[in-house]
Amino acid sequence: LKKFYERRIRRLLPALFFVIFISILVSIFFMPQLKQEEFSKSILSVIFFVSNIYFYSRSGYFAESTQETPLLHTWSLSIEEQFYLLFPIFLILIWPLGRKFIFLILLLIALFSLSLTQFGGNFTFTPPFIESKFHFSNPPIWAFFNTLTRAWELLAGSLLAVTIIKKNYYKKNNFISFFGLTLLLISFFLFDEQTAHPSILTLLPILGTILIILS
Repeated sequence: LKKFYERRIRRLLPALFFVIFISILVSIFFMPQLKQEEFSKSILSVIFFVSNIYFYSRSGYFAESTQETPLLHTWSLSIEEQFYLLFPIFLILIWPLGRKFIFLILLLIALFSLSLTQFGGNFTFTPPFIESKFHFSNPPIWAFFNTLTRAWELLAGSLLAVTIIKKNYYKKNNFISFFGLTLLLISFFLFDEQTAHPSILTLLPILGTILIILS
C-alpha cells in the first residue's frame, strides 16, 4: 500500500505543482484582481484534491467563464485521488473473499455507478424523490464532477486488472487494439458540449481504452 501511494505521488504531484506554479506566475500579470481571489480558492481546492466539488459549485465545464479558469482540468485529478485514497483500503477488506467474488463486487459497484450516472437526472432531493416523467437520457448536472458517477470509469480498469487472461491471448487478437482505437476515434468526433456525458455513451471511450490496455 505504501508503494502504491508512493508511485501515485511521484507520477502526479511534481507535474501538478509545476502547473500550479506556472499558473500563478501567469495570473499575476494577466488576471484581474477579482479573478485572482477566486483563482486562489481554486488552488486550495486542487491541493486538497476537492477541485471537482469546487468547480461544480462554481459553474459547468463548458460555461464561458471556465475559459478563464486555469486549473479547471484538475477536477478529474481530484476524482482520481479520491478513488486512489479509498479503493485500496476497500480492496484490502474484500481481498479474503477471493478473485471471483472481488470481480463480482466491483462489477456490481461499477454497474450501480453507471446507473446513477444514466438515471440520476430523474432523482430529486424532495419527496417523492423522483421526477414525475422518467427520461432515459437525462443526466444530472452534478454527474460530470461527481466521484460516485465517475467511479465506474475507474473501476473498468480495476475489473481488467483482476481478470485472469491467458498470456498469449492478446498476441493472437490484434483486432482488439484496432477495435479499441476505433471506439476512441468515434468518441473524439461524436462527443461535443451537447453530448449527454457522462452517460451510457461514455462506454465508447472507456471500452476503447480498456481494449487498448488489454492488447
